Order: sequence, then structure tokens, then C-alpha cells
Amino acid sequence: MHIADLTAAIGQTDNSDVQFIYRQQLASSRNNLRALNQWITAYSGTYTPTYITQSSYNEIINSPWNRSRCNNTSFFKFRNFLHEPRIIS
Repeated sequence: MHIADLTAAIGQTDNSDVQFIYRQQLASSRNNLRALNQWITAYSGTYTPTYITQSSYNEIINSPWNRSRCNNTSFFKFRNFLHEPRIIS
């Protein structure tokens, strides 16, 4: 469900920083699905996706693992935003 929710959420915001975080989460979720698939396959199990289509599932598990893009400018802007001192009154 996480992959479907994130995919929908990316299209529902114009905020590039939020889109960046959603895309990072989506990449992690896709990697988690790949890892799950490896374990299921190793134990001769099967998995049928519920929240994404079978073709989307097949595309994810057959594509390369995602790598973090921490050199992205949006990431550094977001990181700096989180670490800026704030005065709360």
C-alpha cells in the first residue's frame, strides 16, 4: 500500500521538497519490495500484490535497486531547513 500511496501523493503536491522526500521514500519502498521478493522466492513462496498491479510489481522486482541521491540540491535545502535554529514564541 505504501508504494501506491506515495505514487499518488507525489502528484498531489507542488512542493518540490515534499516531492523529493516522497520520491526518496518511494525508492526505499521499492527496495523493500525487492528484498521481500527475494526472501519469498528463496523459501519457494509466492506473492500476489494487492495495492499495485501485477505489471507494476513485476517492473519493480525486475528493475535495478534504487540508490540514494543525497547529492541532490533539494535534499541539502531540506536538511538545512530542519537544522536551522528557530525561535518559538
